[in-house]
Amino acid sequence: MGHLESVQVADLDKNGLKELYVIYDTSNEDLSAKLWILNNDANDFVNTVYIPKFKNKIGYQGHDRFTFYPNYLKREFPLYNDDDKDKRPTAGTWVIHYGLEHKEDGITLVELPGAHWQGGIDWNLNHSEIDSNTKRQCFEYYDKNNGKAVSKLELRINNNQFEGLYGWDDGETDSSYGILKHGIVDGHLYWVEYHYNTEGQDMVQEVVFKKIQQGYLQGFGELYEDNGVYRIDRSKEIDFATGLFFRKTDCP
Repeated sequence: MGHLESVQVADLDKNGLKELYVIYDTSNEDLSAKLWILNNDANDFVNTVYIPKFKNKIGYQGHDRFTFYPNYLKREFPLYNDDDKDKRPTAGTWVIHYGLEHKEDGITLVELPGAHWQGGIDWNLNHSEIDSNTKRQCFEYYDKNNGKAVSKLELRINNNQFEGLYGWDDGETDSSYGILKHGIVDGHLYWVEYHYNTEGQDMVQEVVFKKIQQGYLQGFGELYEDNGVYRIDRSKEIDFATGLFFRKTDCP
């Protein structure tokens, strides 16, 4: 049959009933993996979905990874240059999102729009820890009307992960400075957990920044609760604040 990779629970068809997903590899040279779906709203039947390899995708050599989100499946795999060794790909990463649809002959995964290439990722080093020697990058949002900086952003980036500080203090409302943790650089988007305290309560909310030429735009999107963390629904379009960008400044 194959080697068991992982077992996940998710509601990819958004019908309020979760499915059981069993991912395992296969010896079939045309397939990267098989996916069993146990669908509990249709007499508990098992549907096998074959996930094809990208034979014509330049640089593809397998090593697929699958991550389940509330209503979509993320597939990513490294791309290899001609002279790359098996465990040292250097040509970036290809990312695809899948949804689940019901059809006459059963349920199946369908590719969602927005497949994209992520550059600059060292596939084997992007989980390394950020140490105190990592170079810092500092930015501030300058309020021209009030003639002062009201928000500051500090990032410490290493191997496509980052942490830092972020906060807002306009002199009128309570300041809300906090810590950025578990940040991941995804293309030109910077996803991170924002840990802060409000009215004596510890809060964790996912925020996203978009890198632009002048600095970093702050993004926002629809949130959902995930074990006490308010995360952005990545299956939906993210809006970015117009005119709100951070200009680079010296770190204190």
